Amino acid sequence: MLARGDAARGERELVACCVPVRQGDPLEGALAVLEEALVAYQRPAAVVSVDAFPVTAQGKLDERALLALAEAAGPAAPGRPQQEAAHPAEPGVRPADLGDPVLRAVAECFASVLERDAVPLDVPFVHLGGTSLGAGRLCARLAAALSRPVPVSWLYQEPTVTGLAHRLAAVPEPASPPAGHAESEGSADVPLSPMQLVYLTPQLLDPADRTGHCLMTWAVEGALDRAALEAAVAEVHRGHEALRAAYVLDPRPAAEPVDIPPPPVEVLPAQESVAAAACAARAELAAELALDAGEVWRTVLVPVTGPTPEAGAAVFGCVVHHVAFDGWSEGILAEDLSAAYRTAVTSGTPELSPRPTLAAVHQERRALLREAAAETHHAFLRSELADVPAMRWPAGPESSAARTPGLVETVLDEKAVAGADAVAAAAGVTRFVVLLALWAASLAESTGQRDFAVGVPVAQRDGVELERAIGCHINMLTLRLRGAALDGDASAVARVAETTARAFAAQEVPFPDVLSLVEPPRGGRPPLYQTLFACQDNVPPRLDLVGARTTLLRQPYLDLPLELHTELWPAAGGGLLVHTAFRPDAVAESTAREVSKRFAERVRTLFPGVTP
Repeated sequence: MLARGDAARGERELVACCVPVRQGDPLEGALAVLEEALVAYQRPAAVVSVDAFPVTAQGKLDERALLALAEAAGPAAPGRPQQEAAHPAEPGVRPADLGDPVLRAVAECFASVLERDAVPLDVPFVHLGGTSLGAGRLCARLAAALSRPVPVSWLYQEPTVTGLAHRLAAVPEPASPPAGHAESEGSADVPLSPMQLVYLTPQLLDPADRTGHCLMTWAVEGALDRAALEAAVAEVHRGHEALRAAYVLDPRPAAEPVDIPPPPVEVLPAQESVAAAACAARAELAAELALDAGEVWRTVLVPVTGPTPEAGAAVFGCVVHHVAFDGWSEGILAEDLSAAYRTAVTSGTPELSPRPTLAAVHQERRALLREAAAETHHAFLRSELADVPAMRWPAGPESSAARTPGLVETVLDEKAVAGADAVAAAAGVTRFVVLLALWAASLAESTGQRDFAVGVPVAQRDGVELERAIGCHINMLTLRLRGAALDGDASAVARVAETTARAFAAQEVPFPDVLSLVEPPRGGRPPLYQTLFACQDNVPPRLDLVGARTTLLRQPYLDLPLELHTELWPAAGGGLLVHTAFRPDAVAESTAREVSKRFAERVRTLFPGVTP
């Protein structure tokens, strides 16, 4: 049994390969037999007859060669999401065949994001393979098509083409449409969002705070034009107001664009290895940022010399404060640096197309919030999150003084990820829901606690300008998981799906407002939730420097605002890299390892034949 398709997009399906008793037997009817014998998430999409199983020189099964035989026999349909299996018989409608203009626009955006020619009108977006990031893109494209704000929370409340079209038709268009492209608009004092205030306050109150430092480093091999790199950094600095603004609390919390020079590419002393260079970059980038003076980001370059094959390489790194940055911004920053570097090398003058101003982004976000009617969710949140117990860790911290985060790493290979995707397809939910259910069960087993809240970051990029702006455009959702939702079985997946859908529908309520509604006890620990779970499926930050080869070096955080974070990053070959970071002054390393181990075991055993 093999998995094929694009794992990074969640487009996975299982294919069974078999050597028949009679050579050349096409095995007609075998698929029906397996469908009768296997549970939904173990059923293959196809059964392929092969003459023999290919093996490597070491005598082991050559899975790549076998997969090539399977692809030759019938490759996975490109762009077809794995979750489509939840509704295989639903007929689709071509958007161009729809007469109603709003219905047609919604169908076109569904089809575009899902990469389909036709879409069923009454099947939820998630059941068709949609993801949370896809939901943001869909609403951004629909807002552009209809010239009106479309909050992503609407899609979670009305998840079908028909339902969302009816919602749009029933709600009058706002009197003041969101601002258009912002290059023609000036920016002045722009109010901070509630989450920006969350990230700004600790830094201004305690200059030693590093919980908001977002670190990125790449290993660079080959010819690097340092002058072009300096020019590229300067052009990105010029193009994105968020990177050249002062973030202040008085007289009101605001971002003020300032005339501050771009950060220089500081060249540090050479190191003998890429690993040593990455450590040197990390140490340098951990320095304080003067946010109230407009110093939001810094860049460094560390050459690599010495008698090793790595000689001649370098490590390029940057740090951006969270008040002006988020996971989505990583891809934008890398893409714009790459484009500016390319034009600097070829023409000597880097130039990016105009990017949205802070004022334009603020106006668009404000219009979306007006439409979202976040107050309609207040009663639910107040009731759902009342009296949430704090996490009770089974072992005390191993050091009361240590604050440097610890990190436990493990890898889920593509077969394990395919198992999660198959479960998601059978249940009509996203990969995120399945993985969250398994992780929450692992946390409950490791701590003995059967009621707790988990923080989940969600991108708020459901606007035309928001899609291409560097900045902090996220919210933190609070998911309360308890009782049967922590059992780690099919019923738990369904319960977690319900909780997730309700939380995502209320995502326009800022986290600080949730705190005001719930009024949790305040003390020395983070309020409401002390743990975070995130599937980091943003566009990877690929730095493309002409004439050089780069590799992203994902480094541990400099500090953590919570006590335990589990984040899943794309890994080579379609797998996932699981990072469980923890604060040693709050969580014992043994606990973090136990959570990570149990989670990996649960995911791996979803797929038949895979052992922990």
